Amino acid sequence: MNAKAANIITKAVGAVGAGFVLYDVNKAGVMESQMTIKNGIAGRLPKAYNQSRKQDSMSHVASNVNDYIFKEKVSFSLRDKLNAVKGYAVGGAEQLVAHVVPAALAAGALIKNRLSKACAIGLGVWTGYQLICSAFNIGKIKHFRD
Repeated sequence: MNAKAANIITKAVGAVGAGFVLYDVNKAGVMESQMTIKNGIAGRLPKAYNQSRKQDSMSHVASNVNDYIFKEKVSFSLRDKLNAVKGYAVGGAEQLVAHVVPAALAAGALIKNRLSKACAIGLGVWTGYQLICSAFNIGKIKHFRD
């Protein structure tokens, strides 16, 4: 195999590996973001509901105002948007830390240096190891006995 073909294969392996890692990081970030939004709304829902049900008088206008305030407190607000960004960053960072080895090997395969081929081979070995461990359920903590 000539050097140009080996270089193309190395870069392709690095790009595919980086794509898989970034896909996982994105999905984990989105899931954590959604969970953070839901937890934020659920945290303020009981207090907002109790405040909206309390009335000093039988006024219909006051009841409508309380209902409006309740809807605004539990709807998707600026606070939820900030929580979404925070959740995405936290979830993505956690996933990136969990996948630091394949991310580093993929980055090493993409960078043009003398170790890029070794990083591509290492990424292939890492992927094979992970597939074998998943297929045969090796290396996982068994919380329940079979």
